[in-house]
Amino acid sequence: AKQNMQIIMPERLNTMFDDMAASATPKSRAIYDVAGTKIEFAEIMTMAAHYLELRAQLDTTNLEWQSTAGLFAHEFIADYPKAMFYFQRILLQAIKQEGAVSEWVAYAYNGIGYTYNNQGDYPKALEYYNKALDIRKQVSGQDNPVVAQYYSNIGTVYCNQGNYPKALENLT
Repeated sequence: AKQNMQIIMPERLNTMFDDMAASATPKSRAIYDVAGTKIEFAEIMTMAAHYLELRAQLDTTNLEWQSTAGLFAHEFIADYPKAMFYFQRILLQAIKQEGAVSEWVAYAYNGIGYTYNNQGDYPKALEYYNKALDIRKQVSGQDNPVVAQYYSNIGTVYCNQGNYPKALENLT
């Protein structure tokens, strides 16, 4: 199957993997037709991960590419150390490019918190979720839907800890 990948134009690969990554779920058992070859979901995910990593390495300053690689590593292959690497790269690049108070910095802190939360490190998750929330409120104001999502993330951590009063405080 990997031999057939060489005959696909790079632009087509970009669109194909982005579409597959966006539409697939970890429980998918779909078989895709890539250049006339039937490939199972697991192999597609491996190829997509490889492609996204290569793309992220091509331009480490491209925040969108780092984000796609980090989210893919987190959501589809549950490689939390790799996801953390990309979210931390986003943080460093965002601070360099936009300063310490920006949407991308808030996004990076949120991604780091998300990764800690899924690893069960709730104190660290709260630390980073709160950093994300503080910055996002400065950038977008209190009445922004992303701010609401960040409160929800904090509430979820408290719920995971069994601290339901604090969870409700952040979820309502």
